[in-house]
Amino acid sequence: MAKILVIDDEELIRNYFRHLLRSLNYDVMVAPNSVDGCRLAADPSVNLIISDLNMEGELSDVDLIRELRRLRPDIP
Repeated sequence: MAKILVIDDEELIRNYFRHLLRSLNYDVMVAPNSVDGCRLAADPSVNLIISDLNMEGELSDVDLIRELRRLRPDIP
């Protein structure tokens, strides 16, 4: 089963994706911010990352993408 990581600072959006993707039989992990998202993205079992780009936090949207690419260049 594919594992999908959803990174979004809005709980409603995280819950929506969690429910939708689980109903399609995906294993879903969620993160409320870019720091937690990067930590979870390092998990080698993650197959896909879906992320909000307009989150407040320690990393800007561009920095988040760069860090995710650095951690997991193999993930779309």
